[in-house]
Amino acid sequence: FIATLAWWRFVAVPAIAKNADKHDTKVKDFGVEIDKLPRHFEGMEVKNDDDINNYETELTQHLEERMAYMRKLHKNPRLEATGLPKVRELVLVRDCNGQLEKKKTKETLVQDVKIATYCQEFKTAAKKKKKLDKITKQLDKNLKSTEEKLHVVRAFAIVNTQEDAQNLIMDYRFSTYSLIRLIQQCLGHIGTFERCCPQRQRFFHGRAIRIQQPPEPTNIIWENQDVPFKWRLLRKSVINLIFVLIVIISFVLVYAANFGAKTNMKSNNQLLGTESCDPVVTQKSAAAGDKPYLCYISNATEWSDAYLATNATKDEIGCWCGTMGYHKIMNNPGLITGVCSEWLTAIAKGAGIAALATSIVVIINMSVKSLLLWLAEEEKPLSESELNSSKMTKIWALQTLNTGFVIFCVNFHPPPGMPFGFIFLGEYSDSVRGWYAVVGAAVLSNMLANAVVPGSTALVGMLVNKLSRSKSTKKQKHHFQL
Repeated sequence: FIATLAWWRFVAVPAIAKNADKHDTKVKDFGVEIDKLPRHFEGMEVKNDDDINNYETELTQHLEERMAYMRKLHKNPRLEATGLPKVRELVLVRDCNGQLEKKKTKETLVQDVKIATYCQEFKTAAKKKKKLDKITKQLDKNLKSTEEKLHVVRAFAIVNTQEDAQNLIMDYRFSTYSLIRLIQQCLGHIGTFERCCPQRQRFFHGRAIRIQQPPEPTNIIWENQDVPFKWRLLRKSVINLIFVLIVIISFVLVYAANFGAKTNMKSNNQLLGTESCDPVVTQKSAAAGDKPYLCYISNATEWSDAYLATNATKDEIGCWCGTMGYHKIMNNPGLITGVCSEWLTAIAKGAGIAALATSIVVIINMSVKSLLLWLAEEEKPLSESELNSSKMTKIWALQTLNTGFVIFCVNFHPPPGMPFGFIFLGEYSDSVRGWYAVVGAAVLSNMLANAVVPGSTALVGMLVNKLSRSKSTKKQKHHFQL
């Protein structure tokens, strides 16, 4: 099951997405993302007659020269018929010292103040205005330079043909790797290097830049674009460390819940007497210092009602009732209220504890899921796809461990000398008879609960939101609130 999930997650779904991208024309097919640019150079903020600064002008010229070079190299008549290669749009991402998120919050508060004022909610407008003034002061303090004087982090460009965009990406295909860019940067300063390889022509103001396919414009998280790579790497490392600690803590809690459920459930494994078919009944199945009771079906079927009523021990009664099965017992009122009454009570108690353990697993998974979603956002990813990938990877790892691996540890009996064998407390060294009925049922109940509860919670939330909107629609006066 886990192997199938992994195949779908890492092989099938990416292949389907890649195939779909080939047949769909999107904005990103005409665009490129340029980073590792020079952060600033002399005269970069000077503007020409068209009110375009020198940085944009020179970067545009550089990209058009590289596109013309690639056209000349490949000689595509159909592409030549489209005219000269052009950069239709260029957007520079400035280094706002991590303040882009605050700028977004500021614009949201400006809108909220206008809405509250329009709806004559003056107290709300005053509160929003107070927050707005506070953020404005912080931005004025942290962003002392005008936008044109801020350093450049990266750029996004739109060209006039898909082929030109692909040619740029092909031209800079080796610059994707940091080591190769470092080698290019070093060799680019050697005087004789230009005669043996035209790498210098790919440099922009002496920097080995990187060009790659961008995400869709709606996929870009713009407020994270000015977060430096080193800072994002540090945040990601710290958050991954926190994630590991969360996984360990949740693993211990779920393990304790399942272990408690197992120790409170009386085990009456019906044995055939064949080693390859029977589970390993160890001392862990019995009380401390006692020899574990072995329930053989061949013996239980020979016991008479008189023996069970007078001479049989509790273990033997449990063995006999388990051998009879639930169907026969429930169809015989005398067994329900007589010999098997205590056994049924113990089974019901164990089932309740198992259900409680499953509930604990679901609660832990849902609680930690919310925390992991917040941690993924704090990594400051550059795109929604990167954010969703981080979220799904963390949630997948956590729920796989808590849903299946913990139950495996509680029920698996390790061979002698196995490392970390102390965490395996079970009776099954192989998928023998009883493994599917006991362990499989526990795994399926956890999977079912984790499949139904989150969806049900989301459905209830949708219904509540719908009722809230329908109830408050008459009160709204501004189109942004509808």
